[in-house]
Amino acid sequence: MSAGMFMLAGMQFAQAYNQSRAIEAQSRYQSSMLDISSRFANLQAEDAIFRGKKEARNVKKRVRRILGSQRVAFAGQGVDLDSGSAAAVQQSTEYEAELDAIQIKNNAWKQAWGYRVKAFDLSNQSRVTRIAGRNQAQNTLLAGAFQASSTAYMGMESSAKKAASMGAGGY
Repeated sequence: MSAGMFMLAGMQFAQAYNQSRAIEAQSRYQSSMLDISSRFANLQAEDAIFRGKKEARNVKKRVRRILGSQRVAFAGQGVDLDSGSAAAVQQSTEYEAELDAIQIKNNAWKQAWGYRVKAFDLSNQSRVTRIAGRNQAQNTLLAGAFQASSTAYMGMESSAKKAASMGAGGY
């Protein structure tokens, strides 16, 4: 009977070992998926900044075309381009365009900041997942070892009682 208990103890430990390896593998997988998501969030941040800079350049290009049209219109009416209301209109157009470009860049930086915070959070989640998986795997292995040793002890105790009863004339 005790050999069967030792076999059962070995199987319990093997099951705990396999279960702990599965837990670690799952946490490594989840961690790697979080790391990938973190990298994508950083790429999104870079893309947001790139798109913001590009859109700001496009605003400035459009304004240059508008300014050219304004200058042509004023010149066609015989207005002095460098003084008076014509100069004020052109300055106002340039000023508004610069404000628009700054706002576009600012919005892009804010969007990028959000992506970077997300990337940082995902990276931290990855670390925590890895640590928690390792701890859970160790706890599973320890619990399995205790269960196996308890089963083995019960087997030894049962064998000792059986031997004691046989030795006391119990055959």
